[in-house]
This record gives sequence, structure tokens and C-alpha cells, in this order.
Amino acid sequence: PRAAEFDPYEWRAAPFSDRTGWFLTSYRGVIGGTASISTWFSLMIFEAYRAKIKVIAAATAILSVFSVLATSSRSDIAGLAAAAIVFALFAPPRQWKIYVGAMVVVAGLYATYLTFSLPPAERTTAMTRMSEVWNPTLRAEGSYDDRSSDRASLLKYLPEHPRELLIGVGPGNFHWYQSQKITYNFSGHNSYLHWTAELGIGGLFLLMAWCFSVCLYAMKRLGSEIPICQLAARTCLALVAGRMVAAWGSETLFGTEGMGYYSLFCVGVV
Repeated sequence: PRAAEFDPYEWRAAPFSDRTGWFLTSYRGVIGGTASISTWFSLMIFEAYRAKIKVIAAATAILSVFSVLATSSRSDIAGLAAAAIVFALFAPPRQWKIYVGAMVVVAGLYATYLTFSLPPAERTTAMTRMSEVWNPTLRAEGSYDDRSSDRASLLKYLPEHPRELLIGVGPGNFHWYQSQKITYNFSGHNSYLHWTAELGIGGLFLLMAWCFSVCLYAMKRLGSEIPICQLAARTCLALVAGRMVAAWGSETLFGTEGMGYYSLFCVGVV
């Protein structure tokens, strides 16, 4: 009810129930990211186990995919697609039919939902939001325009200020740029630019080095003779690749905000 009066700093001091409600309804960066990660964990369990656990894992994976689609976040949907390609690309040949069939089922369920469960007006809105994934002009105003302006401003500001370019303004301090009227948004909405702005060139280098080292580590174990090691390596590779793609449109790649912590934890577990 108070969305128009919402202060991004208020939620940090709000009662627990209010924070929970805000998290569940508004923070799609977390919802989309955790759902995307849940998808690959579920598929890993799907391949590793049998019987009832296999059915539960398949159902969880489908629901997780729908959760990502429901956010209408182009970055999360693109990350999900990239992770799906990686996960399936390195899958054993016998798994291809299963995953192709699953994609058909998911597409059919979503089409059925749009056709029979939504009123015409909501159906049009949902289809428009989905088309935003490949048509950026549909978001030429508001948030999309602000983010584009922020990126252009930072790319112009940093080269002209060697200290900020070299060491940044500190982790979690992206709002400094906002207070200096350099940016409009509280976050960078691009992990690579966000890390450069907060931690400088060195921080960006460490981020990229960590991502690529994890990918190389996982790829070397794709040929393991132990099936569970192959599966874990493929899952880890899909997770990191997917989040690296999603990071182009958000600051949630292993960073100082929201999804960063969950991403690190999940990759660590795998």
C-alpha cells in the first residue's frame, strides 16, 4: 500500500514480518537467483537418485523455472537459459531425451497457464513482460533508462578519477556514487561495473579470476570416472556460467548485495 513512499533504506530497520513481505514480493534479484540455482540442484538430485526423490526433484526444478519466469527479469531469464545450455551440453547422451521432453512439458504448462488461467488483460501483460527478454525497447523508460544512464556516467567518471578506478570506494559503498549525483540507482545493475566501482580494477580482476578458476576446476572434472563427481562438476559449471550471464544485468554475481552470498554458498556446497 505504501509502495509510492518506499524508502530503500527503511526495510533494514523494519520489523521482521515487514522485511519478509518485502523480500518475497519485491526483491526479484534474490527470488530469480535462488530459483535459478535451485533448478540445477534439483536436476543434480534428479540424475543422482531414483524413485520418489526423482519425482520430487523434477517437480522442484519445474517450479523453480516458473519462479524465474515470474520475475520477468531479463538478466535472470538469460542466466537460466545459459545455465540450461551448459548443463545439457555436458550431459550424458541418454539424458538428452529427458531434458528435451522436460523443456516441452514446461513450455506446454506455461502456455496452458497463460491461455486458460489468466484474464485477457493479464495475459497480454505477461506476454509483453516475456517479450522484454529479447526486445529492450519495451523498457526504454524508467528503470531501464536509469540503468543505461548510470552505466554511461560511471564509465565516463572512473577513467577521469584514477583513485576510484584503482581501489574503488569500498565494498557495499556503491551508494556513494548516488550521493555524489553520479548515478541514480542504489546499485550498479551490472556486476562487472559494480565491482569495478566498489573495489576498483583489482577487485574486478579477482572476481573474474575466481569465476574462471572455478569453471576450469569444474571442467577438468567433467571427465572423472566417478559419476557423482561428473554430475557435481557439471552442476557447478552451469551455476557459475548462468550467474556470469545474469550478472550483466544485475549486481548479484558473488558480490556484496543480496544474491552474492547465496551464489557463493551454493557453489561452495557443490
